[in-house]
Amino acid sequence: MILEASFVTASIFQISIYIAGHTQGTDYPTTPGAFQTSIGAKDPMAAFVTKLNAAGDQLIYSTYLNGSRVDGATAIAVDAQGNAYVAGETDSRDFPVTGGALQQTLRPTSGSGFDSDGFTTKLSPDGKKVIYSTYFGGGGTDLISALAIDAKGDVFITGATTRVDLPTTPGAALTKFSGSSSNATFMVGDAFVAEINPAGSALLYSTYLGGKQDDIAFSIALDAGGNAYVTGSTLSTDFPTTSGAFQTTYKGAGGENNFPCGDAFVNKLNSTGGLVYSTYLGGTMDDRGFVIAVDATGSAWVAGNTISKNFPLTPDAHQSAFGGLAQGQGLVLGDAFVARLNPAGNALLYSSYHGGSGNEAAIGLALTPDGGVLVSGTTSSRDIKVTAGVYEPRPYGGDPNLAPMLDGFLFKLSFPPPPPAVTISSIANEASLATGVVSPGMVVSISGSNLAAAASSADLTLSRLPFSLGQTRVLFDGLAAALISVSPTQIVAIAPYRLLAGTKTQVVVDWNGNQSAAVFHAVSASSPGLYANRVQNADGSANSADNPAVPNSTIIIAGTGEGQTAPAGVDGLIFTADTLPLPVLPVSATLGANDATVMATSGIAGEVAGRFQIQVLVPPDGLDPGDYQFIVQVGDAKSQPIPVSIGRAADPAAARHGVRINAGQSVKHK
Repeated sequence: MILEASFVTASIFQISIYIAGHTQGTDYPTTPGAFQTSIGAKDPMAAFVTKLNAAGDQLIYSTYLNGSRVDGATAIAVDAQGNAYVAGETDSRDFPVTGGALQQTLRPTSGSGFDSDGFTTKLSPDGKKVIYSTYFGGGGTDLISALAIDAKGDVFITGATTRVDLPTTPGAALTKFSGSSSNATFMVGDAFVAEINPAGSALLYSTYLGGKQDDIAFSIALDAGGNAYVTGSTLSTDFPTTSGAFQTTYKGAGGENNFPCGDAFVNKLNSTGGLVYSTYLGGTMDDRGFVIAVDATGSAWVAGNTISKNFPLTPDAHQSAFGGLAQGQGLVLGDAFVARLNPAGNALLYSSYHGGSGNEAAIGLALTPDGGVLVSGTTSSRDIKVTAGVYEPRPYGGDPNLAPMLDGFLFKLSFPPPPPAVTISSIANEASLATGVVSPGMVVSISGSNLAAAASSADLTLSRLPFSLGQTRVLFDGLAAALISVSPTQIVAIAPYRLLAGTKTQVVVDWNGNQSAAVFHAVSASSPGLYANRVQNADGSANSADNPAVPNSTIIIAGTGEGQTAPAGVDGLIFTADTLPLPVLPVSATLGANDATVMATSGIAGEVAGRFQIQVLVPPDGLDPGDYQFIVQVGDAKSQPIPVSIGRAADPAAARHGVRINAGQSVKHK
């Protein structure tokens, strides 16, 4: 009789398919030259490893892997070179192990058939050679239920053990056995996790994982940093959890006496076998985590089965109500579940039931390149939800009252891609581009990424600026700022006038509910900056070396960051000629080494509150023709210098007529 269907796992590598399991068949198909072509035992239960081509119609290699007693493979993985790593359970004292391997002899001594060790074997790509093969276990029963390999060729194994003498390593999470070994049916005791070096000759770490009752791990996954993620089931009320984890207390009922079951658990272990996080996952009945995967963000996806009607769910669950069997004779599975834990292990990002009115369990899970999640399992429900156009829209199984597993199921969860991260790289004075300080009413230029969907500008013909453009807002301590323009990489906004000098303001960009990380900036009473391209002579023409100002005439320069005004600044207001406020703080200016007389400072008609203009009298004498550095000081803060071109003096009458004061501006100044 061939029993290949039991405990069969498969792995697809490039264009080949790898399968491992166990068989009682003496005629299981093997290939010439394979490592072991015959079963070679009187009362056999042999492990096997088979490699097929992509079409599944040709054996590349197929081999037995066994000793003279009971051997079974439960897990397989493949590295980049095509080597197959197989793990499972054996009670054969002559299981094929290699010299120099980590453990070269079977440790159980009773020979009862209930005592066994795990094994890990590495096969060459052609299946003709065992590169290494080792036992792993203590003096009782040890089962390896899952394995994973990293890019270096390290093998990570997990499962369960009943013995106090399992090899452990310093620095591991738990170095002493604490579980039960009295379960005469499954004898699981504590879960364990171990990492074996690429040669199969040494433990890099090994740890128990459990409490005072039965605990078993069913699945393991790795992230790019070498952290291991494990899920399983526990009956222990003292299972080791970490502070702040999602669920730190046991809730399960432990109602399935013929299988260790209470709450599911999820663990993340670091490179020395220490706990990064550890959490229960379940409701007040029985829950099992059968399979785990980790995505690129470090979030752990877990699937399994539950009979808890209060299993923790998220609001976006695709099935929010328990639909399965919670009680009955024999093995009751209830509903399948699929859940996602955040990278810190302290919150559920997604969790849902999946099932009909019978029994379901999820036993397979894979993450797809498009961000989806594939979940497979078994069902006895005739009313499980299916989608239109699927391969098998109706059940084919027998009586659901007689068996908890009749049909398989497969579903895919799809999630919209997360919005791109909104980031702030700098916040600067729009005129000077100086960073680090803002002041009330200052026009700021915010640079970053994904700040808006597209470029958009405010309508300056209106009386006031908007506080949202294209679903983008800028918040200063939660207060929306008036916006001049937005684009994906830059925002021009006006710091609210209610900011208080001497404090720090928290700046956040919100694009359609997707917020950036907060950036903190000091608030100053003033932080003047001058627009170097907005220097005008008295006649309104642009100042330049070819068009200089003359002594005893005025120059007009625009800026921002003057601070509070009188009347008080109004966020987003666009000035008219009769509403031009004056700065509250005193204003002075220098032109080169010379003091320059400030004739007037105020807002600018037709522009936004936050921009000001200053009119300065060029000293009547003492200046040779050339470029001079102009600096304005508002309160205690000075602007950056900008160049101003000064020419030769005009005739006195023309110079006197060159003094220009705009309407609505006062020459009186503090």
